[in-house]
Amino acid sequence: MSLTPQDIRTVEDAKRLVEQRGLNHVKIGLFDVDGIMRGKYLAKEKFFAALDKGLAFCDVVLGWDSSDQLYENVGVEFTGWHTGYPDAPVRIDPATCRDIPFEPGMLLFLCEFGGAAAALCPRKLLARTLDRADKLGFTALAAFEYEFFLFNETPDSIREKHYRDLKPITPGFFGYSMLRNSVHAELYQELLDMGKAMDFPIEGLKTETGPGVIEAARVVDEAARAA
Repeated sequence: MSLTPQDIRTVEDAKRLVEQRGLNHVKIGLFDVDGIMRGKYLAKEKFFAALDKGLAFCDVVLGWDSSDQLYENVGVEFTGWHTGYPDAPVRIDPATCRDIPFEPGMLLFLCEFGGAAAALCPRKLLARTLDRADKLGFTALAAFEYEFFLFNETPDSIREKHYRDLKPITPGFFGYSMLRNSVHAELYQELLDMGKAMDFPIEGLKTETGPGVIEAARVVDEAARAA
């Protein structure tokens, strides 16, 4: 029987799906100290070994910011030049498997830090919080609403402009615009399809008031899945 990412629960399930798709590499992702996903491609053989035994990942991602600038002189004790930024143990969670729509056939698996690094791992922090809530008799649900700007720029042009006077994808103010979401219907549909395929279904998607502003709201879900 053919497997889908939604079917994956165990290490053996994950291996079967990779073999089923004939993949030579898969993607893994884990979250840095600011909650930003970092990751890389792993060869199939390395990925299978990591599923069985875990892998190591440089703990520098728990000691730098979103621009890869080291947190120094701010009381960071866990990792730094004083530790040499060593590797920390990481576990792949097979049940987090999902498709990457813009990389046909490619699979993504999420990971979490173990050992001492678990104290700073965002996924582990959430798990500890939810465990405390469960012991108190609470079930946590969560949803997220993002408002973001889209610009007709490139990574180079925004830097050349020093992040000023950027050209938005649409000019002026027009919240809840039916016209604009029709003009850009292909983009909106890609966002909706990506959310479904990557397991963060979008409940509402619209233009927000402001030049080039879009609002996306994630469906309410069990907190760990929502995160």
